[in-house]
Amino acid sequence: MASQKQQYTILYGRLSQEDERAGESNSIQHQRTLLEKYAKEKGFENTIFLADDGYSGTNFERPSWKKIVEMIEAGQVANLIVKDASRLGREYLQVGYYMEIYFPQKNVRFIAVNDGVDSTVESSNDFNPIRNWANELHAKDTSRKVRAVMKMKAEQGERLGGRPPYGYRKSDGDANTLVPDEDTAPVVKRIFSLCAAGNGPKRIATILTKEQVVNPSNAYYRKTGKSHRGLDTTRPCLWSSNSVTSILNNEVYLGHSVGLRTTTISYKNKQRVERPESERFVVKNTHEALVTQEQWDIVQEVRQHKKRVPKHMDEPNIFSGLVFCADCGKPLVLHRASTMKRTEYNFKCYTYGKKGKTVCTPHHIREFELKAVVLEDLRRVTHFARMKEKQFAAYISSKNTLELRREMNTLQKDLDTMRRRREELSKLFKRLYEDNVLGRVTDEQYRMLAGDYTVEQKALEEQIPEKESRLEKLKADEKKDDVVTFEELGIDRLFIDESHSFKNLFLMTKMRNVGGIAQTEAQKSSDLFMKCQYLDELTGGRGVIFATGTPISNSMVELYTIQRYLQYRTLQEMGLIHFDDWASNFGETVTAIELSPEGSGYRAKTRFAKFYNLPELMSVFKQVADIQTADMLHLPVPKANFHTEVIKPSEIQQEMIKGLAERAEKIRGGGVDPHVDNMLRITNDGRKLALDMRLIQPLAPDDPDGKVAVCARNIYRIWEQTKENRSAQLVFCDLSTPEKRRPIEMTVDNEGTAHMADFQNVYDDLLKKLIDLGIPWEEIAFIHDADSEAKKKELFAKVRAGQVRVLMGSTQKMGAGTNVQDRLIALHDLDCPWRPSDLQQRLGRIVRQGNENEEVEIFRYVTEGTFDAYLYQLVENKQKFIAQIMTSKAPVRVADDVDETALSYSEIKALATGNPLIIEKCNLDMEVARLNMLKASHLNQVYSLEELVHRKYPAEITRLTERIAGYERDMELAKAHPKAQEGFCGMEVDGKHYTEKEDAGKAIIDVCTKMTGSDAVLLGQYRGFSMVLAYDGMSNEYRITLKGTLSHTVTLGADVFGNITRLDNALENLAGNLDAERAKLEEAKVQLENARTELATPFAREEELAEKTARLKELNILLNMDEKDKTLIDEAPDEGEEPPVRKVVGLER
Repeated sequence: MASQKQQYTILYGRLSQEDERAGESNSIQHQRTLLEKYAKEKGFENTIFLADDGYSGTNFERPSWKKIVEMIEAGQVANLIVKDASRLGREYLQVGYYMEIYFPQKNVRFIAVNDGVDSTVESSNDFNPIRNWANELHAKDTSRKVRAVMKMKAEQGERLGGRPPYGYRKSDGDANTLVPDEDTAPVVKRIFSLCAAGNGPKRIATILTKEQVVNPSNAYYRKTGKSHRGLDTTRPCLWSSNSVTSILNNEVYLGHSVGLRTTTISYKNKQRVERPESERFVVKNTHEALVTQEQWDIVQEVRQHKKRVPKHMDEPNIFSGLVFCADCGKPLVLHRASTMKRTEYNFKCYTYGKKGKTVCTPHHIREFELKAVVLEDLRRVTHFARMKEKQFAAYISSKNTLELRREMNTLQKDLDTMRRRREELSKLFKRLYEDNVLGRVTDEQYRMLAGDYTVEQKALEEQIPEKESRLEKLKADEKKDDVVTFEELGIDRLFIDESHSFKNLFLMTKMRNVGGIAQTEAQKSSDLFMKCQYLDELTGGRGVIFATGTPISNSMVELYTIQRYLQYRTLQEMGLIHFDDWASNFGETVTAIELSPEGSGYRAKTRFAKFYNLPELMSVFKQVADIQTADMLHLPVPKANFHTEVIKPSEIQQEMIKGLAERAEKIRGGGVDPHVDNMLRITNDGRKLALDMRLIQPLAPDDPDGKVAVCARNIYRIWEQTKENRSAQLVFCDLSTPEKRRPIEMTVDNEGTAHMADFQNVYDDLLKKLIDLGIPWEEIAFIHDADSEAKKKELFAKVRAGQVRVLMGSTQKMGAGTNVQDRLIALHDLDCPWRPSDLQQRLGRIVRQGNENEEVEIFRYVTEGTFDAYLYQLVENKQKFIAQIMTSKAPVRVADDVDETALSYSEIKALATGNPLIIEKCNLDMEVARLNMLKASHLNQVYSLEELVHRKYPAEITRLTERIAGYERDMELAKAHPKAQEGFCGMEVDGKHYTEKEDAGKAIIDVCTKMTGSDAVLLGQYRGFSMVLAYDGMSNEYRITLKGTLSHTVTLGADVFGNITRLDNALENLAGNLDAERAKLEEAKVQLENARTELATPFAREEELAEKTARLKELNILLNMDEKDKTLIDEAPDEGEEPPVRKVVGLER
């Protein structure tokens, strides 16, 4: 019969560095005496005393403790006795695990003598959770204090750490001062000299090893007799390259103290990690240097630029990491050497090379043989795939099925692990909840202790259903589709640059024949909308970021579209998810007289041109929009000088305009098949006619005073004037493209001058005119010729260098992304685009940071009495709403006019029509809009001042007056109970009166330690003031509030005398606080008077606004712009509907 294992009673002691500072009561010898006396009195036999000296309570990797755990696992421990529970450890969860679970499972009786804990007595364990938690807080507080002290020492340049760096020793008179070591300092100097001579760390280590120089760890051991990790006394002169590198990188040898180079991850995890250089403290010239700054700089420069000579053996092998041993499964490693031929390179088993033939066999394969085998297999597979496609596809499908099963198995394993962890957390929460119900753990402690696991539990609750759903999908789909979906990419944030490209999102509305509502739909926009919806669900509406310089480029619908992309949930909450609901709150259809498209008269048109409640709309929009305008950024861009070149139409052009009008009348009369002629075709012909009549009639003569000719003369004049600086110019034209199908045909006249054979397009015609004027053809380029990114990059570089001085292109090809502004001096707009954003994109190519010219010229060419007038008017109407959104000023509540940003468009339209009344009207439009904007800002300021004058400042003055009276009464109370000149005036704490300052301070701290909640409690009386004690969990601070007429709060510390001194200081500072409050009162009174003065000031330009508004009404009557064509307006509501009533926020005042 086997004898029973002998069991022991373990007496365990632990002492950390902080405990050692606390005094003799915690020393190892004191603990041993106490525990041996207790074991003898209680009759415990077979006692063994084990201790860990210098180990923190949060570290369970202690030698003696690990030995105790091994003995417990072997069944050799019957009893474990410690002085108190903190000796076992200060980590709440780990100590709780040992005391509540581990010791009972292993039948080990646990006793904490001073805490009265005995695992065999059930009632003694009731307060274990609170006691362990308090022990952990002590460890946390100690760690924080130690870190603060270390930081303070580092800032003062004191040396941190016990072991001096190699080459130094501690000074005999001051252990914190370093002095050069006579034996090792010369070695350090030699190491730096060898490195400066071009030797690397490995070479230096080899030299020192050959010379039998004792390495740093053995040198320290021989001088002090102290051992440390990594010491190898069998090879004391073996140097490593790491040791040399650490010396070459250490600034201590310059005479500087480098503090806080490393730190621990936390007070629980003692693993040391490197701090970033920005968090280290370097104090210069704290001790004698071993190397000069010049030597240091040379060494760092040599090490930075020293490279290994590349060899063919450094090239990675294509099979590395892909070849494995068939016997042991370990990788095969490549063996090669400079003495071997390439045909001798071979792969050998890693296991055999390290552990010998007892573990694996000495087989190998040559590299060239392996390559031949793989190539042959590739040929066989590709031949099979070509000859038998169906069989090969079936084989690949079966392989995919195997991959599918592997994924399913991995998912199943993950699910099992997550479910087990969820059950563990449930049990832990149940135990904590029971402790909370039984009163062992307070509500606040319960929340704090459970907080660490709440996040993990929540994550598991979200991840488990996701993985279950994923697993079900895989099970249901045996033949998995190999296409990667957007969801599978793992994207959680989407950045969309130039987001205005996605403006054509599907839209449903009941409005018919209303201009400004585009109902076109783009597939890419619908796709982006679905992705935005998906990411919003994942990220709570924070997964999509739009970036654009022109968020509203064409119509009102685009703002609604942006809000659908970025504020879908907000629109739902506001009940504005449908466009008609949104438009009824913020917009209104307005019918007004406009120039007809054919340019020969006026027509009535219903469109979105009036907008209401703009402040509310902007407030909602700015929740997601960060609007930065030019007047906010103040970028260093050149000043733009605008020139409008008004071109008189030729007689043939005038006849063609009449022809367009006749075609439009026939179409309106309904007598023309839309397939033969329609308004879109007329519009397109009208735009071409305004540019060059030869675009619609190639046989028409070239007009020497037309747009192209005038533009060519302007380009040549500027080209000639800026020859020295080689400045460049841009020409924009959207209505024509250069001919690509055939080269430009040229003819030579009798004088030998080359001419273009006939008119081909505007681009080639302008090129011909520029060449005829004398500009070399190599200095002129079309953006269309750069049909690849590489060619564009090359072309842009030539423009920036001044090699190409005239660049022509369309807005689409030469707008966003064209960065050639360096030498640009002029920009020419030959035609008017459809969208205001296109003009902004054009302008942005030249009015841009990086342009070396202080001023630039902008030319816009308009043919009078043609479609140009209509086009610029169209752009003006589109700009109205855009300018109200993209502004840094306070928007007006109701907007139906153009603001100053649209002035240039209005001016061009007026000049094109040639009507002086329209010119005056356009100027008044701009002035009235600007004055209305200024008045809106003035009214906003008035409302703000009313709030200040009637509410804020009076309330502030009343509050300050009451506080001043309170301070005066509290000062009288403090004078009636003065601070004792000698001794202590006495304090009442928790119902007991103390006459000694130390006793009172200890009583305050004692009350703090007994607090179990955050609710404030009455502490006592001091110098006539009541004291209320409270704990702030957010800042982890105890605070005393002295209550007289007012409350005066003081933060407590750990010093028994310091806390009372803080209370006295708070009462002494009452006079200073009273002066500060009086100063605030005087300042508030002055601000109130200033606000009243500003409130009484009327709008300075009210008369000017009224006068110009009245004149504008007269002009509208003269131009018949207030009359409406009732036949073109559908004002009747649908059957069963009531006419809508317009409601405007804030107009009832």
